[in-house]
Amino acid sequence: MKKAFTLLELFIVIAIIALLAALVFPQFAKQRAVARQSACASNERQLASALSMYVRDNDQSFPPSEEWVWETFPYVKRIDLYRCPEDPSRNLGCPHISYGLNSNLAEAKYDSLHNPSRTVLLFEEQGAVNDDFWDYRYPTGNGADRAEKGWHYAAPHHGGAEYLAADSHVQWTPPKIVSCGEDADTSSARQTATSAEGTDVPHNDVPTRHLTFSKK
Repeated sequence: MKKAFTLLELFIVIAIIALLAALVFPQFAKQRAVARQSACASNERQLASALSMYVRDNDQSFPPSEEWVWETFPYVKRIDLYRCPEDPSRNLGCPHISYGLNSNLAEAKYDSLHNPSRTVLLFEEQGAVNDDFWDYRYPTGNGADRAEKGWHYAAPHHGGAEYLAADSHVQWTPPKIVSCGEDADTSSARQTATSAEGTDVPHNDVPTRHLTFSKK
């Protein structure tokens, strides 16, 4: 006759299972977040290709700020590329757009940029309401805006966001250290940059290749 588990032994087994779950589940959540961030960066890289083709086909000019989704969609033909997996925003009956175009670059010539590798082209946002996918109202901003049609700058990936620079590289950066007005080729460690959140941030706190919404 087999000996049955005592109540104490059962509690011990349950406690061990609970401990293992507490150790393992956070790792699953972390890996899931990493996968979503990678998907977001991949979206921006594909949108970079679409924007590059648009610039090539339009005399080296970027698209109009509030029409950029409409103008680039024919190059990708996938509306899911315009949405970050970490964006919880919802629009009833309409696709939600998770990325905004730097309005300082709207219809600007690529050759007019002083430093494309430091100039923001696309940024992450949340909360934007697009009433109609084919209506020309999409997120756009210059880093100094606090709100436009209900959306806000987002930092959904470990306190930072994925930014697409004008040279087509994608870079993770905390929004608070992305300048909204400093020239892209300024590198003096003694100066400060006005961030997208409206605070002055010393350059020694900014990554080596920091980003700016300024096209100068």
